[in-house]
Amino acid sequence: MAEPAGQRFSVLTLVVVALAVALLCGLGVWQVKRLQWKTHLLARVQALQYAPAEPLNVALNHLQAGRDVDFVRVTTACEPAPPAPAARVYTVTDDGPGWRPIVLCRLKAGPYSAVLLDLGVEPDSAQAADTLLAAPPEITGVLTAPPKRRPFMATPVSGPGQFGWRDVRGIAGMLGAPDAAPVFVMLERPAAATAIRPRPAPLDIPNNHLGYAITWFGLAAALVAIYIAALVRRRRKAG
Repeated sequence: MAEPAGQRFSVLTLVVVALAVALLCGLGVWQVKRLQWKTHLLARVQALQYAPAEPLNVALNHLQAGRDVDFVRVTTACEPAPPAPAARVYTVTDDGPGWRPIVLCRLKAGPYSAVLLDLGVEPDSAQAADTLLAAPPEITGVLTAPPKRRPFMATPVSGPGQFGWRDVRGIAGMLGAPDAAPVFVMLERPAAATAIRPRPAPLDIPNNHLGYAITWFGLAAALVAIYIAALVRRRRKAG
């Protein structure tokens, strides 16, 4: 005997609702895990901001050994070098678009011959691109690993030496040090009397994962409630 259409519809509806609830709960669990990761990250960033700076070569040795050196404060001396054209990475801040000048800090000893030094943020102006820059003789800053390039990342590049993202290998090659350390040192203090403003570490990392988790779990609960209400109503009509 063929299964009644109404029963087939009820089974199909149950399957769809169950899959949707499972998906929503899965997203909620994922956001809870992200919340734990983000909370740990923010605590680490806050602690490292007040930690004494350690020698850069020590941190780079840790990097070679596979340890996480993100947001570690470091200090080192840069080998003297004449001012030269800097690489520039496009950025957007609360003040609008701008560029982050990147120069080389050549190292006398250690596992790498140089490290990329992020001087800060300069206004989006044509004159700034013509300025020759050099690393100061002594630097203190924060180590930051380059992010992975994501699709649709803004890349308003219009000239040589400009980059739309933190392409560590491309920037190092452009500056003449392809074997530079695969990290950036974000300078803490101005390198010279210029319009460049240091931005050493992110102080406003958002942590909205708890709200996202509540939203996903709330949607799952609402969907279950709607399904139960519809089922009760259907049975009352059938009775």
